[in-house]
Amino acid sequence: ERGEIEGFELLLNAQQTVEDEGTAWNKNCVISLIIGLSVNQSVQSVDVGRPLETSSFDEETSSTTRELAVQGITNPQWISQSGVVNERPFFDNDLDGSGQTVGIADAGLDTDNCYFYDSSNSEDFYGRYSWDMSQRKVVHYDSDFADRRETNRGHGTAVAAAAVGRRSFDGLVESNGYADGTAPGSKLAFLDMGIGSAAIQDPGVVRLFESLSQADNGAKTIVGSWGRSYHGLYSSFCKDYDAILRDTFTDVLFVTSSGNTGSTGTITVQNPADCKNTLAVGSGLNYGNDIRSNELGIDYLADYSSKGPTADGRIKPDIIAPGHFLLTANANVDMVGECDGGIPDSRYGARGDGVRYVSGTSFAAPTVAGSATLIRQYFIEGWCTTDRCCGSKGCGSSISPSNSLMKALLLNGAVPMTGKVQKVPNGAVLEESFAVYDGKQGFGRINLLNSVPLYGSNELQLIAVNDKTITYGNEHDYIIDINTSNGCSSDLKVTLVWMDPPGATGCLNCLVNDLDVYVEEIGGSEKIYYPNGLSRRDSKNTVERLVINTSNGERFRVSVKATNLVSEQRYSLAIAGCLADDIDTSMNQQTNSPSKRPTDAPTSKRPTNKQTTQLTSCMSPDECNKARKQKGIKRMFVGENFPSYGCFIKGNTAFFGLGFTSKDQIENTDLPGYRQRLMCQLEASGTNTTIDYLSVEPSSAPSLQPSINPTLHPTLNQTSGQTIQPTQKLTPWPTNDASVLPTTPTPAETATKEARWWPKSDKRKIECVLSTDYKVDVAGANVMFETEDDCVEYLVELLKKHS
Repeated sequence: ERGEIEGFELLLNAQQTVEDEGTAWNKNCVISLIIGLSVNQSVQSVDVGRPLETSSFDEETSSTTRELAVQGITNPQWISQSGVVNERPFFDNDLDGSGQTVGIADAGLDTDNCYFYDSSNSEDFYGRYSWDMSQRKVVHYDSDFADRRETNRGHGTAVAAAAVGRRSFDGLVESNGYADGTAPGSKLAFLDMGIGSAAIQDPGVVRLFESLSQADNGAKTIVGSWGRSYHGLYSSFCKDYDAILRDTFTDVLFVTSSGNTGSTGTITVQNPADCKNTLAVGSGLNYGNDIRSNELGIDYLADYSSKGPTADGRIKPDIIAPGHFLLTANANVDMVGECDGGIPDSRYGARGDGVRYVSGTSFAAPTVAGSATLIRQYFIEGWCTTDRCCGSKGCGSSISPSNSLMKALLLNGAVPMTGKVQKVPNGAVLEESFAVYDGKQGFGRINLLNSVPLYGSNELQLIAVNDKTITYGNEHDYIIDINTSNGCSSDLKVTLVWMDPPGATGCLNCLVNDLDVYVEEIGGSEKIYYPNGLSRRDSKNTVERLVINTSNGERFRVSVKATNLVSEQRYSLAIAGCLADDIDTSMNQQTNSPSKRPTDAPTSKRPTNKQTTQLTSCMSPDECNKARKQKGIKRMFVGENFPSYGCFIKGNTAFFGLGFTSKDQIENTDLPGYRQRLMCQLEASGTNTTIDYLSVEPSSAPSLQPSINPTLHPTLNQTSGQTIQPTQKLTPWPTNDASVLPTTPTPAETATKEARWWPKSDKRKIECVLSTDYKVDVAGANVMFETEDDCVEYLVELLKKHS
């Protein structure tokens, strides 16, 4: 089934024990077949498929133990929502997952357990394409892949209840149960992956997503509490998950367990938790009635919870939730309507008829998935405008959040765990490093009240940028003012998330599209803050977060930069804190990078690859010129050397970029020697303005005549009155302001190196040649190099970006 995307699986199931020639039992035959496939020119990679394993941690509980419980108070609910004992502010605001559907792909489901039971006893929801939204809880059960059976104490029943379980004795009237899930108001769509008592089978990523998300009311949050170990290496399975989450199911959040092999060391996160676009969940300890006497509570991580980073150094797991010693539904296939054990309300058996205790990241994952569903309900019910959340139902409009926004909000609100790693069940506290952004707790423990505003429950303000597109070389800026006068005391938290294209199997640096977020203090120290606890930009992760302590009246610029892209990229951004009402979210776009690569070292000034700041994207050239005069700026340059259309300012110089209007134009003309550039140098003083058009005609260029599009640039076209013809006379940039653009020597000055790159005989050739002429390179700026090594390094970077 995985062949529906880009390949196929070869299943070698030996049915005999004799090493006959030409059988799957004969290892030489198998190896020969694999080698034969490997050398075929159409085959990109060959992987060993490993069996799926569930992420439950087997732990013996004494059959004589009786655990105290409180009916209707489920610890994972308040831990996820507020972190304050028994405070569930989202439930208080009728945010319980109603109107939403959670998808579970697992080994089987006991549908007549009281946490799923429906009195209609309908069969209409069974089947790959069958849905019945009138059901109380289970609206879809895809039994076509497996056998529609659950086993006693089955894994799938326990996982599903942790997310959406809601007790009903008669299948009609619901009541608060001992084991309600974190989204008790949600419906459940289920894909059965289990066959008998054997291990679960992999239906393939396409089959899985199409089953659970195919209908209008299909699941927008899917849980996979299973995985396979590749020791942190990026596999072809990750390619499948990353591709489908980026390109097809862009509104589906895939939540997966990190695994239970953390006690063996680091780089133990399983696949697909180690993929770029999934949300990997580790297991924290529980609270109160749901811990044993030697366990220390919600700020401690269970030692078995698998640890990162990935083999290429990415932060995993992403987030932590209670998954240890969690009370959930128990599958009892010989009973109908089994519930809280038939034991008086204050007590129940640890291995009761309808509930039981479980441990593992398998159960932390649905805890997060259910909580995420509350956030999705929040957006669907209109708690936000298009870019800002107002904190009360109906104050905005209904918004369908992307998977990247959901992930950004959850990780933006996560809080640091202040404890340690604790060995269970013996209780020994491990003396090892334990901090956010490490390979143990990732971005911290889930806390929804830190993620979105709830009027009356927090003072948080939130800007939510949902799936915005950015192209290479551009930068989007958001100006933030801090206001703590209303009693708000939250830190400024900024989280950038994007769904990255799939990497190469076994990649050592798996990031494909590299975005960066950084925050600059304006008007004070001008300090630059970098994400993920670093003192430089992050070039590995698809999640970047900053947490900054702020004071009233401070101003910050949040910048999202497309540092290196192979294609345009959508991103989501969460900015939360004590934000003033007036926020400038205009998008700023940058010029191409300068000739020398920027350093990653921290600085008190803005990064060196930030060239310009946009005044506005909708100004005409004349309006830009007027704005320049009002600001007292003495010089202005206009031309196609600037890749973006709009009015910009840098220091004491203004720029107006003519830009390109379509992707095709950029691809067809932005090669050196094949793009003629029109350079308009506008010298302005007072009301007198003179325009002198300069252009470059590369020696290897085809006969293309540069001109101004009168539709896009009517002002310049009217000013010139004619099509601008190329000229061989070249004028360097002004030498009295080196900060504007690199100053280029005139032909009479010392010879320098010039970068050239052009198609030739179906091959791309690069070289650095000695030149005394004023030339223009592919990036759009006039760039020269003092040494040939500098030139070659620059050309290599160009090849990476354009190949």
